[in-house]
Amino acid sequence: MYKSLTKILSLLLLWFGVGWLALPFIAESMLKYASEEESVNFTASFIFAGISFLLSLLCFIHSATAKPVKIHYKQIYRCFKCEHELLPGTEYCPYCGGFIKKR
Repeated sequence: MYKSLTKILSLLLLWFGVGWLALPFIAESMLKYASEEESVNFTASFIFAGISFLLSLLCFIHSATAKPVKIHYKQIYRCFKCEHELLPGTEYCPYCGGFIKKR
């Protein structure tokens, strides 16, 4: 993955984990208005928060230690007459038969 993408992804996963940790506190404040028999198990919330924090840590470590990616662009040669793409080193255009000047 790209370095900047993993840095943003780590911040978003961190935000996601904080949301999962805040869920039990928000739900408890809402459950005080419900009847006494109602209870909620927040195990899944803590599991999702732990997973998102772990993924956030892995993405942050990757963004801190990854080497930058070098992108090599392909040189495009075009025929002067018909504008078709040609391979480098072509002397005659296979489409129109025109002579390609040395560049």
